[in-house]
Amino acid sequence: MTTIVTIHRKNNLVIAAAWGFMLLSSILPEIILHEVLHRPDLVASVTWGRLLILAGLTAVSWLWQPLRPLWKYAAILLIFAGGQEVMNRVRETAVWQNTLNQAGSSFARDYLSVQVWKLGVTGIVLLGLFALGFRRKDAFLVRGQLDAPITPVKWLGFPKPEPWTHFGTKWIIFLSIGMVVLLNIFGTVHLDSLMSVWGMIPVILILSALNAFNEEVTYRAAQLAPLEPAVGSRQALWIVAVLFAIMHYYSAINGVAGVILTIFMGWMLTKAMLETRGFFWSWLIHFTQDVIIFWFIAGGASRLS
Repeated sequence: MTTIVTIHRKNNLVIAAAWGFMLLSSILPEIILHEVLHRPDLVASVTWGRLLILAGLTAVSWLWQPLRPLWKYAAILLIFAGGQEVMNRVRETAVWQNTLNQAGSSFARDYLSVQVWKLGVTGIVLLGLFALGFRRKDAFLVRGQLDAPITPVKWLGFPKPEPWTHFGTKWIIFLSIGMVVLLNIFGTVHLDSLMSVWGMIPVILILSALNAFNEEVTYRAAQLAPLEPAVGSRQALWIVAVLFAIMHYYSAINGVAGVILTIFMGWMLTKAMLETRGFFWSWLIHFTQDVIIFWFIAGGASRLS
């Protein structure tokens, strides 16, 4: 009995620490500084503080046996944060400014610049994953079992373990309709604006494919690979979904409302990756939603030009 209680306490410690690591690695401190304390001047110090804290957590997790299961998760969070800072420095170079970040650039050039930045971060995270000993299959960087059965979700009206080929297709349709409705509610883009950028659909498709790939690697696959073995699938699902939502606080649907809605999206995408043990369904669902989001953004930009 004593052994069982001790193991339970250790598991609780690891789970609590994993949630703490995630929150410290997120932009929650920046959100508090901007929205609550109104001190954006302190954001730069938070950025460097985060890197130091994550480096310390990685070391502590490696050295202290009770937290040893989390050391690779802490390391990935550190690599992710460090990769963003590296790419921030690259973005400040003259080469970048003269090619991808010119003043007065178009929607396509602006958002291509963002995706190239994200692609650089993704490359750094992938190198980190492989350096830590993860194989592609371990990190969900394979297609996965496309027709894997879902874990039933009664509150969503899916009480049976139907295959992801059915479930995923239905939810692409449901989420797409919901996304259009929400963007109409929270945005000011009208149908004529959307039609005016119809010729940009190829660009929108490319940007959406890139964004879905970058975010599914950095926010999902790279997080789940070290986290699931440490805390289990259920906790890993929610930790990853909440991080994804917090990091989208400043997005197409801004603020707390956007975070709440994005938690559900993050939950669905993470569920897809965990249950199929692969990348395909989470990327495809993410891609279809990004097409709608980028289309609305392009439509909004056309109204201002």
